Parts: sequence; structure tokens; C-alpha cells
Amino acid sequence: MAIADPEYWFLDEDETRRNPAFTRGNSVTALVDGMGYMADLHGIINTCDRALLIAGWRMSNTQILNPIISDGELLGQNILTAITTAAHRGCKVKALLFKVPGTEMPGPFRFWHARDNAEFAKAVTSAGGEVVLDSRLAPVPASAHHQKFILALSKRSERDVAYVGGIDICLDRWDRPSHDAAKERQCDVIEAGMIESHTPSQPGWHDVQVRIQGPAIGQIYEAFQERWNDERPANHDPLLSAYSSGTPLHDPRPEYPAMGKQSVQVNVTLPAGMFPRAGGRGEMTVARAHERAISRAHHYIYVEDQYVWPCSLVEKLEQALHRGVHVLMVVARDYDAPGLAPVAKRLRHEVVDRLRRAGGDRFKMFHIERNDGKQVYVHSKVLIVDDCYASIGSANFNARSLTNDTELQIGIVDEDLVEVRIAGITEKVCRFAHDLRCALWAEHLEVPADTIRDPIAALTRVWAKAPIAPSKRAHPHDASLSPLSLDPIAEYLTTLITKRMAHIPLLTLPEGIHERSAVKLAVDAALRGPLAAALLKIVEELLNPDIAVTVAGFERSIINELLGHPAPSGEGDQLGDQIIDNLRQKKLPQMVDWFDPGLLVKIGIRDIISGTIGQYADQRLMQAASDQVASENELVARYDYSDPYTTHHNKRLNTDHQGRVWVDYIADLGDGFEATYAMAYLMASERLAVEGSHSGWPDIELPAGQILVMGGDQAYPQATTQEYQERLVNPYTWAFSTDVPTRKLFVIPGNHDWYDGLNAFTSLFTSARVRISGGIGRQIGGWRCYQHRSYFAIKLPHDWWIWGPDIQLGGEIDDPQRDYFDIVSDHTRPGDKIIICLAEPSWHHENYDNLHEISMLARKKGAKICAVLAGDWHHYSRYENPDLGIQFITCGGGGAFAHATHQLKTELELHWAEKTTGHARVADPHDPLAFNRMEQSVVKEGDNVDFTLEDYSLSAKEGSRESAAKAAKEAARGHSFARNAYNLVRYAYRTPRIYPSRTRSRLLALKNLGLPFRNRRFALLVGAIYFLYSWAFQVSAPQLDPSSFKPTEGVAKTEVATQLMHSFWSVISPERVLSAVQASPIFFFMLLGLWAGLVYYVEIGGGLLKQLARLIIGTAHFLAHLTALLVVNLVAFLPSTLLVGIVFGLLKSGSGLDLPGWIQTAASLATYATVSILIGGFIGALIMGIYWTLTSTLFNMHCGDAFGALGIRDYKHFLRMSFEPDKVTIYPVAIDKVPGRRGWRTATPEEFASQPSQIVPKSPLKPQLIEAPIVIRVSEIRD
Repeated sequence: MAIADPEYWFLDEDETRRNPAFTRGNSVTALVDGMGYMADLHGIINTCDRALLIAGWRMSNTQILNPIISDGELLGQNILTAITTAAHRGCKVKALLFKVPGTEMPGPFRFWHARDNAEFAKAVTSAGGEVVLDSRLAPVPASAHHQKFILALSKRSERDVAYVGGIDICLDRWDRPSHDAAKERQCDVIEAGMIESHTPSQPGWHDVQVRIQGPAIGQIYEAFQERWNDERPANHDPLLSAYSSGTPLHDPRPEYPAMGKQSVQVNVTLPAGMFPRAGGRGEMTVARAHERAISRAHHYIYVEDQYVWPCSLVEKLEQALHRGVHVLMVVARDYDAPGLAPVAKRLRHEVVDRLRRAGGDRFKMFHIERNDGKQVYVHSKVLIVDDCYASIGSANFNARSLTNDTELQIGIVDEDLVEVRIAGITEKVCRFAHDLRCALWAEHLEVPADTIRDPIAALTRVWAKAPIAPSKRAHPHDASLSPLSLDPIAEYLTTLITKRMAHIPLLTLPEGIHERSAVKLAVDAALRGPLAAALLKIVEELLNPDIAVTVAGFERSIINELLGHPAPSGEGDQLGDQIIDNLRQKKLPQMVDWFDPGLLVKIGIRDIISGTIGQYADQRLMQAASDQVASENELVARYDYSDPYTTHHNKRLNTDHQGRVWVDYIADLGDGFEATYAMAYLMASERLAVEGSHSGWPDIELPAGQILVMGGDQAYPQATTQEYQERLVNPYTWAFSTDVPTRKLFVIPGNHDWYDGLNAFTSLFTSARVRISGGIGRQIGGWRCYQHRSYFAIKLPHDWWIWGPDIQLGGEIDDPQRDYFDIVSDHTRPGDKIIICLAEPSWHHENYDNLHEISMLARKKGAKICAVLAGDWHHYSRYENPDLGIQFITCGGGGAFAHATHQLKTELELHWAEKTTGHARVADPHDPLAFNRMEQSVVKEGDNVDFTLEDYSLSAKEGSRESAAKAAKEAARGHSFARNAYNLVRYAYRTPRIYPSRTRSRLLALKNLGLPFRNRRFALLVGAIYFLYSWAFQVSAPQLDPSSFKPTEGVAKTEVATQLMHSFWSVISPERVLSAVQASPIFFFMLLGLWAGLVYYVEIGGGLLKQLARLIIGTAHFLAHLTALLVVNLVAFLPSTLLVGIVFGLLKSGSGLDLPGWIQTAASLATYATVSILIGGFIGALIMGIYWTLTSTLFNMHCGDAFGALGIRDYKHFLRMSFEPDKVTIYPVAIDKVPGRRGWRTATPEEFASQPSQIVPKSPLKPQLIEAPIVIRVSEIRD
């Protein structure tokens, strides 16, 4: 469906920072190729009577605007004559030209465009005009002022004209649509001794300019005025001082009436740090406008450009191709700088490879040739989408034009509509975009325009067959690398090195540029010699001003890697198959068996060690000490992503077409491979289709989060380096296999991350602190780590923040961390909105000082807390109170075993510090001493904020009501001291939604009845304990002591059985048990310890009645095990005595084999031990399973143990949040069922191209909303 609405296509006022964002009522005419443009410009200059304003990359004095051939001689008026004539008749001339490096060099020892600009400046200045040779650019080699527009202003404003496009008024640019060998065309001339060693002229030149009349001229005028009035010297060259500044242009923006039907948006690129002044934020609306238009495409995208190099637009085109959109590109066949042609070809190859993998036959690329086989150089910068939107200007398809050079581009949407059939369906489209596309395609294909009105039909039937005889114009462009060059060797080495260096965070790259590209530059430098190395370094810096590692550094790394360790195993074209094989053979991590005896011992030791390390060697203190930061502003600005239009790619978050920023939150994730991978697979998808029917919400498609926040416990059980690699890094890397980590990752540690003192966590997630990293951390799949410490404060657009404190094992915030958040708080403003991420849901605990502390820090300058997120509990629950407005969400479903939910309270009380009206901090004598100390650590004297504990009784249904007790308390105190800020208020919170449901949770608990089969190692441990108890019991009865068992020779078989049964019953009778207790102190204390342990184990609160219940439940549990112990004695006694005796008796009577008595005794003991352990393990584990089932389902006790023993991998979930100026919307996304080890398969090439995941589920995962989206409106949050 084509949409001819300018507001659909254009950026809004907030995005452009212009008012209005676009203008209506313009008249826009496309001028294709230089002949039409220069002829039109010639007429306008000769009638211009007020001002000529020129912004250009190059101006050639001798370029004729209206060339004609007369008697074999080239005649016509050149640009210099036209301009100087205008100046002599009183027209003001102001020109902003690029000061090309080498301009100051004498004579021919300059680049040809440097010579031209210097000569033009001298001539125009002599005629009374003003020319500025401008070098105010970012400090990056090969950066340029690349804008190409001219404003011709007259005394009658209706005659004003602006020209915008890609055509410089210089030699070689004049050409006509036939692109034949026209004698009127002036070619570039290289003088002897000039730096260039090649002829820059091209056989043919294709380009596009537009003529504009109407209100858009005013905004183009402002773009010129901003640069012209820059007070900084344009250059610092003493030889060019005459061209370093001009008379300020103070005239206001001209206003124009409507003169046509085209709406126009003016977009520019101005590098950050340089514009509009030193340290300025710059502007990147060209990139944003292109990205928006591409994302809005329904049918096709058409691009004309000379480059097509890696940049942020590539990813947007990939997404469009995945949606089924056609993409056609017409490009220059050969790059016009021969020394860099191999680099240019390889960079284009990278883009083409990505787009062909994404779109297959729907992606096409062509170049243009003359009939003699010589190329027509495509220099135009055109984007047309769906015959509705057209963009024309100076910006190329590369990172340089989108971020670093100065550029100007206009977007055009026509209100004059025309009906066109698109893919056989009649639609209304914009006449300007439609006519321009048809004109361009007709020129390139040499066919009548009427035959290509339907763009999809033309793409599939005409372009697919080009060139169409007799035409030889349009040829499919081959971007592959030549097998006769060094490129195949470079490709092989690059692949090898990229794999071997995957673990080294070396690069800071713009969006869309792969680390692989930078490695290729270094490889080429090593292969092609020092001259190529110098050129490649220029290209490297040209593409990316932020690269921190030089080519030389890469060369050293290459040598080290080639001569060092072998490439990591398990990588290659068959990686997906290897993953599947390992998964089915159970070689990949399984869900942790939390009742494995060996694991229990290790965790106990680790818990002791980590507690000691956390107390005496807090890693957070070492992080702060080693984190070098120049100033508080720099500290806060590290994670400032609030400007979506910044030219610093590492500081930019892409917004969707509604201006929303998307963030993902997940916690408790690194457990079994299948569950962890499933969640990573969902989050890796660029757009996730989510079912909403279960929540009463329609199905919805959610964009991927630009930031991923991991909320603690990233790997289980102990979060060592190996566990991180196997349980987190590998699944996330395989789920999102890309060389370009386009998303950001921030992580807070949980208790499991702290079990090694946070060492592995620090190494993996906070490596940006290391100097060699250049502030860029490790890549994990498609995500890149950026944090320097184990805590962070992220600033998002629309004045949103995400705070992630590290509360360690003890739940406290250390002093350097408190200082950090205090500094960040000082940089917040009233009205800012904050999301807090904690490692545990403190609101469920009796003591949650960390929540008080961080919440007071967050709000002391007037910001609002809108939600608190936490993991640690492996389920989803949300508590809310309509009066407070804050949402408290537990979301721990990232991969760890599912926790129970049926024990969650329907309502709970939350103590919350609420602002009052005081204006000074006071140590309230009614507050606990510990709270006053916390207040003093949080609030400085100059903050004018006070916190005090108050009790409010709030109803979840009826709203806020002060209690009579509280009112009386306030009256008694009389408020004798000034107070502000916060009372600790008790809110009644209710939970509107939990996942899985309580009913489902109770049903899942019944699975503990199969505990002996699910947890065999635990059952063996219980069996061993039963054996020890049984043996101790038997030792107290010598007649049945296993060590006293003797052969039963001489006794009838029937009498033996009767005697043994009688002896057994006499031993297990209550009287005998009591006798055994009296006879054996060891057995007594063993039973006493078992009873005391089981009573203590009962999970119940305080209070006399509850303690009585604890005694009853624990005793019942004890008696069950004691009874089972006696049964095990019976079961184990019979085979160890009767059967062993019979077997040895038969051996003696049948074969005469008379074995020594100690052998029978040993056999009896071995049989007794084996049977006791096996049978005891089964019965004892079954009793534990029954106990957990009953206590968890009936009394809500032991839910953690009960579900830990089950290790349920299903019911996984995460949060996807969209941030807007006045609200945040939280989408809780879940899957009920995680595929098992046979539920996955290797991704096909087409699937991998669509989403780079190594393996995919055999059946769709079917993500769904747990509940309707949670909309948190800022206006509903209490201060």
C-alpha cells in the first residue's frame, strides 16, 4: 500500500529541531544530468539581482554553463563570468567552498579541486564577492564540506530559486542524458607536476539536481546562514587569510507563499563536536530521514549512488528485504580514485553480500555503460521509495556522509497524486517521485517511460533482463572479488583472523560497519605494502573517525594471532550441525541439578568463600579505584544515549517511526542450554510477533530492544568463567551470530555472580574499563558490553533513565557506588523518569534498605521512579498500587528453573519514602537510628531534602487513607522542625498477574512425587544416610548385627525363616527401638539430630502457633522417615541373611564347597548395604517428594526447594519496554514450552539470512503476552 502523506514519511519537529519540520506549497523540478541543470542555472544567475549564496565542494572557473559548438569551437558563458557579471550589477555573492588539503601549496603542486577552489575564490573576491575556504571540520583525515546547493535571491521573492543535489559546477560534470561523446563536454585537465597521476575525467557523468521555489528556500537559507555566520576562523592558513571569514549574514529567513504542491523537508549532516559550534551536538537528520523512509517502504526502494559502502542504512535495507520489499541500486561501475579502487570494491562487496543474503532475487544492483563499453559514472545521490517519497542531495551511501561530512539533502512528497498500477493493483502515488523514477529508469534502460510505470512489473520483467537489446546501457553489477588478485588471500586471512580475535574487543565502529571490515584493511596493508597501508589507513579513518586501533596495531595483532594459539574449535560453516549433535548427545549444559550432593558441597564452600571475599575484598571498591575518569560530567555522560540524532554512533539509539526507544530486560538466564538459547533467540529477532489472545490483547509485533539489561544471576550454579562461556556467551552468540554488534548490553550481578567474588563477572562485562579497550567492552552475539563497573545509570531519550545498582550478597550499596549514583542524581532534573533494576525483589523481604537507599537517591532532585524491576525469583509477578503508580515487577524467567507462584501473597505491604513539604534534612527522633544513618549517607546538607519514617495505611481498592494513629502521631509531634521530602509510607499492594498461574504452579508441584526418578543422585545420598542409620540401629541389637551374621547350617529352612521373622519383629517393635536408643548413645544423638534438623527445616514464620505447627510438621516428617528406616531394615535384612545363608548352604551341600565364615559375613554386609542404599534412597526420596508436594501445595512452604528439585525449563519470559515522552509501556513476553534437545534443527541459509541464529526450533516458539501491556503514565506517578 502506497501512502502519499508527508507526515508519514518525514521526521517530526522533535527529530529535526526545526519549526516547521517541513514546508508545504513548494514547486520542485528535477534536473537530470548536468546539461539541464547548468542551462537552468545560467538563466537564473543572469537575472538574479539581490544575492547568490553558494555552498560547494568544488567550483571550476572555466566550466561553461551553456556550451555550444560553433565552427568546431566551444562557446558559451562560464560560471565565473556569469557570477562576476552578477556581482558587478550589484548582486551580493557569498560562497562557502571546501578548503581542500593542499590548497596553500604553490602552483601545480595541489589537488585539482584545491587549485580550482583557490582560483575561484581569488577571482570572485576581485569582483567584489566574498568567498570562504572552509576547513571547520571534525579532526578526521579526508573529511570534507560536501554540500552542493545554490540560492539565487531576487528583489521579488517569487523569483527566488534554490538548487540542491549532487552536481558541482566544475569540469567533467556537464553531460546530457544520452551520455555520448559530446564535444560540448569539458574534461578535467591534470597539469604537469600535480599530485594526481591519473586522469580524473570520466567518459560519461550521470547526476541529479532539483530546482526549488517556495517556502523550503527559507530553511535552505538558514542552513547556509548557520555555517556562514560561524564566528570561528574558517581556516588558519596565513596564505589564505583573505578567505577565512565573511561579512555576517543577518537577514532573517525569507518567507514565501505557496508556489506548488510539493512538501519538502530539509535534512543536513553536521558532525558532532564541531557544529553548530565547538563541542556542539551536530545534526544527523540525513541518516535519520533515510532510515525512516526505508523503514516505511511497502513495495520498492530505489537508490542511485557512487559508493554503497557499509553504514547504518544497510541494516535498514536488510530489514526491508526481509519484509518482502524490492531493492534496486544503480551505482558507479569503477571507483573514481584508482588507488583506492580495491578497497572500495571490497567494501561494496560486503554490502552486496549482506543484501543478497537478505533479499535474494529481490535485490538488484546495476551500473551504467556507454555503447562503447566505457562507464557512465553514477554520481547522483537519489533515494525513491514506493513512488511516494524522493530524496535528492549531496549525501552518499556511506558512513562518512551520514556522520562526518557536511551534507544537505531534501525529501519530497507531492500532494499531486497520480493513479499507478503497482504489482497489478491500482494505487495513488506522488507525481514527482513517480515521474522522476520513470525518467531515470527510462534513461538507464533506454526504453519508453510508459513501459515502466508499474515499478514492480518493471523490476521483475525489465530490469531482470537488462540490458535489453539494442540497448547496452544497464548492466548487472558484479561486486564479487577477483580470483586473480590478492583479495581471495585477504578474504581467507580475514576470516581466520576474525575468528581468532573474536574474544578481543578491539574496535569502535559506526553502525553497519563490521569489525571484519577493519580487519580487512589491516590484512590488505600487510599484503600490499606500505603505500597501500597508508591509503588504507586514510580510508579507515575516512569511514570511521572513532576507530581507536590503527592499522599498525592490527598488523601486530595479526602476527600474534597467526603465530599464536589455534583457531577456536566448533566454528565454521557446520557450526549449526555441531550444536545440534552436541545438544542431542547432552554435551551442552543441562538444567542444574540443585540436589546433586557434589554440587551442594561446592555451593556451600563457595558461599563461605564468597561471603568472606565480599566482606574483606569487595570487587566494587577495586572497580572504582581502577576506573579512570576525568570529571563528573564525563562519568555521567558515559551512558548518555538521550540524543537519538547524535553523530556519535556509540551514543545513538535508533527510534522507531513513532519516536519510541525499545529496551529489553531479562534476568536469571544462564542455566540449561535450551531455555537460555530460546530466550536469546526471541530477543535476537528484529521484530518479534507476539500473541496477545491469552491476555485479552490483539496480536502485536514488537521491535527489538536497542539495549538489553540483564538483571542478575547470568550463569548457574557458580558463575565461573567457564560457566559464563558455556551457559551464557555461547547460547547468546549462537542465537545472534553477527560480526556487527548493533545493540548494547548492561548487566547487574546477582548472588550467583558474586560466588567467586565477582571476578569472572568483572572480566566479562566490565572490560570497557580497561584502557586498551578504548571504552568498548566484549561482544556477546549481537550485543556489546559498555559498562565500566558492576552498576550503571543509563540516560535514554525523552528524559528517561535506567539505574542498575549492585547490592552484592548482603544487599548493601558500597560507598563509591553511593557516590556514583549521587553524582548521577545531581544531573537529573525535576520531571525525569527512572526505572530501577535490582538483583532481588526487595519488596518481598522484611528488610529492604537497598530499595530505600537507591529510591531516595533517585528522587532527591525531583525525578520520578516509575517502575522497579528485579529477578532472583524465577517467575513473573507484578504488584501495583493505583495511588502510588509505581509498578513492582519480578521477572526472573531468562532460563533458570521455574519457581512456584502459588505461595505469592495477593496483597503485601510496602514501606515507601514519600515526599512531604519540608526543605531541610532533619534526623527525626521518631525514626530508627539505622534509618537516620542511611539518610545521612544519602542526602547532603545542600540537597534540601529530608526523609522520615511514617506509617500510612493504604488500601489497594479504596486508595490512600491516613490512619487515625498516624494523624494522632503527627498532632502530638507538632511538626516542631522543618521537614521536606520523604515519609516512609506503607502501601497495600496487590498483584494483578502472575506467571505461571497459581493453579498451574500447584499442579507442577505434584511432579515432586516422582523425585526418586528425577533426582537419582539425591536419592542415592538419602539412601546412604538411611544405610548409616540402619546400621547404627542394628548395632544396638547384637542378635541382628550384620557383623554377627553366621551360616545357618544344621537348621531346617522353614525353621530358619520362622526364626528370622520372629527376630525381626522383636527388633523393630517400639519397645526395641526405645531399647536401642537407651543402649546406644550414638544412635540416640543421630535420631535427635535428624528430628531437630527436620523440625528446623520446616519453612514457617515466627509466632507461638506457627512454632507449634513447625514442631508438628517436623515431627511428622521425622516419624515418616523413621518408619521408612524400619521398613528398609526389613527389606534389606531378608536378602542379606536369609538369601545369602541359603545360597552359601546350597553351595556347601551341592558341591561340598565350604567357604570361610568371614566371606559369608562380608557378602551379607555388602548385600545389606546395597539394598539399604537402593531401597532406602527410593523410599526416602519419595518421602521428601511427598513432603515437598504437601507442604508446598497446602501450606506454601518449601516452594523454592520443591521447584529447584524439579528443574522445570518451561515458562520462560522477559520484558520488552518502549519509552515515550510521557509514558513507558512494558510488554511481558513469555513462552509456555521450551523445546527439548530434539526440538531444534540447523537453520537453513535463508533462515540465517533472515535472522542470524545457528539453530532454530522445529516448531515455532509462539511467544505470548503474559498480560495486556502495562502502560505507566508519568502523570499518574506520585512524586
